[in-house]
Amino acid sequence: CQAPGVKTFFEFGTMTGRTTWTVARNCPDVEVFTLDLPNLESAESVALELSDPQLFKEWRRGEVFQGTPEAERIRVLQGDSATFDYSPYEAKMDVVYVDGSHSYSYVKNDTEAALRMLTPTGTIVWDDYPGAAGVYAFLQELGPRLDAPLLHVYETRMVIYSRRQLLSTPSDFGR
Repeated sequence: CQAPGVKTFFEFGTMTGRTTWTVARNCPDVEVFTLDLPNLESAESVALELSDPQLFKEWRRGEVFQGTPEAERIRVLQGDSATFDYSPYEAKMDVVYVDGSHSYSYVKNDTEAALRMLTPTGTIVWDDYPGAAGVYAFLQELGPRLDAPLLHVYETRMVIYSRRQLLSTPSDFGR
C-alpha cells in the first residue's frame, strides 16, 4: 500500500481489524474500506458456504481500530460479500485484500469482485495460502487464466497478483 500512486485499499473480511488498522496507520494517504458481515447472526443466512465456523462464536469485528485516530479514516462496510453491491468501487481500488471466508465459493466470488474493483495498475493480495483448502484450490485454478503471474511471497501465507510489473523477470508460478 505504500507503493507510489496507491490511494485506495479494500479488504474482504474485517475480523478484528488488524490488517485494516495496519494499513490505515502506515499509509495515512490511503482511503481504507473493509467489508464484513453486519453481525454474528447474519452468518446463519449467507448466500454461499462459509468456512471457519469457529470464527463466528463471538463477535470481535473491528476491535483493533475502534477508538484509534485511524478509525476516522476507515470506512466500515457491512454485508455478505456474495450479495454486496460493488458498483461504487468498480475500477477504483489500488489494492484489494481477500481474507473473508476461505471456502472455495467465497474466494471465487470475492476474487471476481476484486478483479472488477481493480484500477489499471491495481494489486490483489490473498491471505491464507496454501493452508486454506478453498484459497489454494481457487488460486491454482485462477493462475493460468490471468494476464500476469500469481506470486507466492516466500515464507508467508500471501499470494499477489498485480497489473503493475512487480518483478524484473516475471515468474511462471500459476501458469
